[in-house]
Amino acid sequence: MNVEGFAVFQRIVVLPKATVLPTTAKLPKIALSHRLGGIALFALACACQRTKSEPDATASTASSVSAKPTASAAASAKPQKPELVPLPGGTVAALKGVKPHVYQVPLPPTLGIFPGKGVGAIRFGATVETIERLMSNKCEERTETLCGYTARAIDFHLDGGVVDEIRIHGDERRHSDNPEDTYGIFNGRFEGGAALGMYAQFVQESLGKPSKVEKVESNGRFPTVERHYYDKFVLEYDTLENKNVVLAGVVMTKSGTSASAAKAGKSAPTTTK
Repeated sequence: MNVEGFAVFQRIVVLPKATVLPTTAKLPKIALSHRLGGIALFALACACQRTKSEPDATASTASSVSAKPTASAAASAKPQKPELVPLPGGTVAALKGVKPHVYQVPLPPTLGIFPGKGVGAIRFGATVETIERLMSNKCEERTETLCGYTARAIDFHLDGGVVDEIRIHGDERRHSDNPEDTYGIFNGRFEGGAALGMYAQFVQESLGKPSKVEKVESNGRFPTVERHYYDKFVLEYDTLENKNVVLAGVVMTKSGTSASAAKAGKSAPTTTK
C-alpha cells in the first residue's frame, strides 16, 4: 500500500477527534468485520492501481544517483574556504571584502596608561628592542622615528632610537587615507578607569578637570573637535560616525603638555578656532 492508499484508508476508518461514541453503544461484530474488510479491499485496489500507473520512484532515484556527476558539478559541490586577508603585523585576519574594524577585538598585551611614565612596562626612553620584547611582536610599522602597532592602536614615536612620545588611538580613526584602513582597539586604560570611547564627563570624573580645553576644527584624518590638556598628557575627543563625541586619542610625552601640544596635530592637522 503506498502513501495515498494509506491516506484514503485513514480518512475512512479514523473518526474525527471531536466524535464521541456513547459508552453504551455496541456495534455488531459481524457487521463491523464486513465493513472493515470492504474498506481494506477498496484501499488495496486504489494502491495497486496507483502503482501500475506510475513509474517506480525508487528505481529512478537509484539511476540518477549512480550517474557520474559532471566536472563542473563536482567543482561547485566542493565547499569553498573563505579567503582570509592578513592585517598589519600579521596578528589578525579578516574575511575578504569585509571591513576589518567591524570584527576587531582587543589584542594583548593589556597596557595601563601611566602619564609621565609610559604604558604597561614600556617606559619613556625604551629602545625598539625593548618595545618589541614587551609587546611580544615586531613593530607593524617601523621607521627611524616610529614603532607603530596599528592593530593595537598605539604608536611609539622615537627620538635618537628611544621612545619620547606615545600616541593611543580610537578604533574609528583612519590609519591612512583609505577610509577602511582603521586602527584596532587599544587594550588598556588609565589607572582610575578612564578609557577610550568615554564621554568627557565620565573621563573627568576619573582624571579631574583639564587645565585647558581647546576647540579645534578637523581637516585631517582624525575627526578631532576638542583637546583637553592635563599636566603630562593631552586627551583628544573625536566625533564618531554616530555623531557622538568621545575620547579617541591620548598623547603623552615625558616632558609634559607643552611638548604634547606642539606635536598634537602632526599626524592629523587641525585648526584652532
